[in-house]
Amino acid sequence: MLDRLYAIQYGKGFKYGDPGFAFLYYLAKVGTKCVLIDTGFSSPELARNMGITMLPIRNEIQAIVTPEQISDILITHSHWDHIDDIDKYTNARIYLSQKTFDKAASENCESTRRCLHDALANNRICIISSGWKLLDTITYEAVGGHTEDSGVFFFEHGDKKYCITGDECFSIDYFRSNIAIDNAYDVGKNVRFTNRCNEAGVIPLPSHDGSVLLRYSLGSENIAQIV
Repeated sequence: MLDRLYAIQYGKGFKYGDPGFAFLYYLAKVGTKCVLIDTGFSSPELARNMGITMLPIRNEIQAIVTPEQISDILITHSHWDHIDDIDKYTNARIYLSQKTFDKAASENCESTRRCLHDALANNRICIISSGWKLLDTITYEAVGGHTEDSGVFFFEHGDKKYCITGDECFSIDYFRSNIAIDNAYDVGKNVRFTNRCNEAGVIPLPSHDGSVLLRYSLGSENIAQIV
C-alpha cells in the first residue's frame, strides 16, 4: 500500500496559462521506496522564457527526502516540465512508456537525452505499458489525449481512488465538469478518460493546478501531504 504521497509545487505562473497555473510533481513513499512521479525542471533560462517563477523549495524537499534516496521515477510524458530534472536522480530506476522514451531521448534538452541514454546503457530504464504496476500499488495507463505518449498513474488509499493525471487534466474543476483540456493531441481520448474517471469517483491530482495545495494538508509552504 502507498504510505505517503506529497504534492510538491516548484513553480508558478506561465505565459500561456491563467493566474492559477502552477508546476507540481509528486513524491510517494511505499515501504522503503521513495518514488517520484515526474521530476519537474529547473532551468532558469527556460523558466524566464516561459514566464515561470521558480520557488525556493530545496530545504522543504530535503526535510522529506534527498535525491540519493529516490529509488524509482515514474514519467507521465515527455514534455520538459515533467522530465527535464531526471538527471538529478542518479540512483533511480526510470519507468516510462516506449513512446515517452523515444520522444524524450531524441527531442528534449541535451542533459535529459544524455541521462536517458546512460540509464538505458546501465539497465536503469524500464519500459512500461498499460496495466503495469509498481510494487502492486501504483498502476500505469497510457491515455494519449494530451500528447501521443501521455499517460497517468492510479492508486488507491483506503476507500478512495486517485489518479496522478500528468497533463490529461490541467484543472480539477474542469475535470469534474467533464471539460476537455484545451490543447489535446486527441480530444476523444482525453474526454473518454475524464468521463470514465468521474464515473468511478476517481480523485484527480494534476500537475498544473495550484489549488492542490489548498485542498490538502500543508506540510510546508510549497508541499502538501495528500495521504
